[in-house]
Parts: sequence; C-alpha cells; structure tokens
Amino acid sequence: MRWSTAEVARMSRVSSRTLRHYDHVGLLRPAHTGPSSCLADQRRQAEIRQ
Repeated sequence: MRWSTAEVARMSRVSSRTLRHYDHVGLLRPAHTGPSSCLADQRRQAEIRQ
C-alpha cells in the first residue's frame, strides 16, 4: 500500500513540511516519488512513527 505525503503526515502527526524537510536533509527518503508527490509504503510509515 502507498500513501501520499499528506496522508503520511496526518497518520504520523507531523506536518507535510516536516516530512519534506526530512527528505531534503536525508533523514527519511520516500519509498517512491511520483511526478507531483512523494509516496511512502508501510515500511517507511513504520520508520516515521518511531
């Protein structure tokens, strides 16, 4: 299953901006990036929750 950045942010209780910052500095990369948004899979979601 894949989620959008907004969905992951909502489930993780962090902002989309925070997730984009994590990606920018290399702390947490999306599992897949599409043409207009980043997507995360279940494994990445578990990393975010920790």
